[in-house]
Amino acid sequence: MSEAKATDTPRHLWIVGISALLWSLLGTMDFILLETGNEWYTSHFTPEQVEFGRAYPGWLVALWAIAVGCGVVGSVLLLLRKKLAAPALLVSFVCMVVVIIRNFAFAGKTPDIDVGVVIFIVVVLALVGYTRSMARKGVLV
Repeated sequence: MSEAKATDTPRHLWIVGISALLWSLLGTMDFILLETGNEWYTSHFTPEQVEFGRAYPGWLVALWAIAVGCGVVGSVLLLLRKKLAAPALLVSFVCMVVVIIRNFAFAGKTPDIDVGVVIFIVVVLALVGYTRSMARKGVLV
């Protein structure tokens, strides 16, 4: 399949790419504000939720950082029409799923499961599928 020209970029790629970048930046903001203990942001959580997050072991914080970082990088790569967007977003997804599994299955003290976790999984899986599809179609090079 020949490489797509910039003029061949479908409009939906820009919509999905910009939406993905905004989504990823929100995740990054969440990570930074929680990890720095921002009082305004943490005041929106219960004391139990704040304590649960503060008790994260270093390896879990690192996986969370990789997840949000790869989400931003993958979104930017998608906007740049690069095939590496798909693996970057997949790494983001896998790292975050490990964080979620640890939190909800093995942490001993489980925080409230909310709709946000389900939305995250659906959105990121759809985004990984989308980027893989665009790569197969030659839109991403």
